[in-house]
Parts: sequence; C-alpha cells; structure tokens
Amino acid sequence: MKSLNQESDMDSDIDLLLQPYYFDNLSVDSSVAVLKAIKEEGAFLIRKRTTDDIVSQPYAISIYYGPTIIHSRINRNSNGGFTLEHSKIKKVFESVPKMIEFLEKNDTCKLTTKYSMLVSKIVDMYRTNPKIFRPIGDDEDLNQLPYFISKKSKEDLEIILLNIKKDGTFFITKHSENNLSRDKSIKYIMGIYKSNKIFFLNITKSVYDEYSIELNEPSFRSIPELVKHYNYAELRIDRERKSTLRIFEKYILDLIR
Repeated sequence: MKSLNQESDMDSDIDLLLQPYYFDNLSVDSSVAVLKAIKEEGAFLIRKRTTDDIVSQPYAISIYYGPTIIHSRINRNSNGGFTLEHSKIKKVFESVPKMIEFLEKNDTCKLTTKYSMLVSKIVDMYRTNPKIFRPIGDDEDLNQLPYFISKKSKEDLEIILLNIKKDGTFFITKHSENNLSRDKSIKYIMGIYKSNKIFFLNITKSVYDEYSIELNEPSFRSIPELVKHYNYAELRIDRERKSTLRIFEKYILDLIR
C-alpha cells in the first residue's frame, strides 16, 4: 500500500510529464545543442536525471541566458517538496510546474514558457537528426572561414601578422599536438596584432562542445559565434598591463591559403 507522500510524489511527477518543456531522456549535451539552436533569452527545458541521487535530485533545468546555458538541479525533499539548487529563492514548491510558474513571474533569469512548444519541436528534430545541430568546430567547416588558416604554427601566424602590420588583425589555427601545453581542452590558437606585437590566446572547447577564450567567459557553440561576439566587445590580451583591445575589426583579410 502506497503512503500519502508517495501518492503526492506521483501526482507531482505526472503534472511535470504533461508539460511540453519536460523530457524524460535527454542528455546535458543535447540540452545545450537544442537551446543554442533556439537562441531565445529565457528559453528552457527540464530533463530527468539518471545519477545515483535521482531520488533527492530527480530533475535538472537548463536555461538559455545570454550566450550561455545555465544548468541547475531540482531538489526534492523528504516531504515531496521541490526547490531549485543554488538559487536565492528558498521557497518550497508542491510541484515542478508550480516552481516554473513562480520563476517565470519572479526570477531574474527571464525564464519564460512562451518558447516551450518550440523547444519541444526542436528536441524532436534533434532526436531525428542530431547532426543538423552540430557546432562548427572541425577543420573541414572552419576552412570556410576567412580568418582560419589550417596547418600553421604559432610561428607562422606571427610571420603573417607582422607582414600585415594592422592593429586588430587576427587569425586562428588549430592547436598543435606538439605544443608544450598539456591542457587537452585547448583546440585552437588565435594570433592578434597590436602595436607591433603579437598576442596569442588559446581557444578551449568544453565537455559541452562550447568554445571560449581561455580563462574568459562567456562560451559559445561555435567559433563564428565567438568571433561575432568579440566584434562588438573588448578582449583583454595583455593581463600584465591591464589593457584592452577591440580585436575584431569590421574587415577580415581573406588571404589565399
């Protein structure tokens, strides 16, 4: 015979199962790909977790916030109430849909259910053909970009940039396996010309297939998105001098490779 708490838990779970933003079998990587494809502020989805602590933390929420994806676990206490982990909101909710309703009205992350049907549609598309959401990241795709130079070393980039001698000029090449760095997350090297100096920055790739300038947020789903962002933002390249540089000018030199 089931206890009242067990029956209450089942009712709250059923309420969630009926929501278009809930998915029973979706990975973290898939969640990131879906939300990055939508690119709408406040779009979100909830997925069932499959780890050992599934009883106390049965669900997780992923929210598109700016160019980044925020992930948080949803906790369930011994009385069947739900709370959002690491949130300033300490309110306990009788169900996850009630939590979402509250967050949509009161939270600062601009969470909204108006994209829920779109999220559901994109998830269906993703499950049918995951490749259509594959980020631009391999050499074959990057070779289409005018600022990417394949099979060049840092020394090659330095020579090319010193010959051009225009502030803000930059190029990207694949990180060499022979590089002394042991950080396997570094995938590409960016060379930038500024005031007769060449600055090199590492572009890392996270476990979620997102790219970022090393030690610098935010992260992006593709190299072109990263470039587009810094076309309108300043990037610190000389930490010792605390100077900033608008590295991406309106022109991009399309060199013959």
